[in-house]
Amino acid sequence: MTTQRWILAFCLSLASVFGTVELFKTKEIQTYTCRTFGSGIVQPFKGKSYYVRSDCPFKLTSFNVNRGEYSVTIRRGHNGLLVQVEIIINKVTTLLRNGHILVQNKSVSLPYDHTYQHIFKYGIYTRLRSSLLPFTVTWHNVHGGINSLWVTLESELCTDMCGLCGKQNVAGHRDELIRDSKLHDHRCKIRDPVLRKNHICRRFFLKTKNCLQDNNSHYHRLCKENICGLSIKVGHNLCVHAQNNCCQEKTSETKMLSAICYHPITNRREEKTLTYKHIASCECRLCNTQH
Repeated sequence: MTTQRWILAFCLSLASVFGTVELFKTKEIQTYTCRTFGSGIVQPFKGKSYYVRSDCPFKLTSFNVNRGEYSVTIRRGHNGLLVQVEIIINKVTTLLRNGHILVQNKSVSLPYDHTYQHIFKYGIYTRLRSSLLPFTVTWHNVHGGINSLWVTLESELCTDMCGLCGKQNVAGHRDELIRDSKLHDHRCKIRDPVLRKNHICRRFFLKTKNCLQDNNSHYHRLCKENICGLSIKVGHNLCVHAQNNCCQEKTSETKMLSAICYHPITNRREEKTLTYKHIASCECRLCNTQH
């Protein structure tokens, strides 16, 4: 996967994440979502997203409800993708690794039903849903690992909650969350974010000024940090879909963005056009593979 495709995929993910928590809030049910994608972007339950460049294991989120433990632990590889995810629901451990799903160390096929959880295909994603609590974990597999994962909780955040996704009533400072969420492993490293000028990041976020407004510069910075942690050797197809909304209820205007793409077989450089619509259920596609 080329660096440019990674950047565009990341930009679309940022656009889809913007305002996600507020979007799903209702008077009856509070729904909180924490996402991690790219090479280390984390969008916590509350507060602004931030970047973690590391191959260390981290607690993404952890809390207890009715004496039952809920936790999600993640680890990224050198290619920037998630190479291992551990999900614990009431002492039942589910491990995602090398494209396989293991429950209590036994490989399972989908759909999988258990007393405490259900695992099933959810469109192009895979979802684990707890039967004890309105708690789900959803992820997207690509060659080399998992490029996007999010945790959704349809209830108030727990008082003992911890991890990269944040605490109950505190957004948390980036450095504090990273320090407190890291699991012990003397072989791994946490690297300082690196900012590198990139024309694709710049061109994309020039188009989103009106949509993202005051958050535009923040996401532009994340884009430049994110690309420095990605390996250009990770393979993926040329089509990337936004997971949710490009710019929720901002405008119905169709925007256009030129993108440089590469043919998956000949690797020949080709000029393509990225089209995205700012509508509630928009789909963002870039670099159409049909020739």
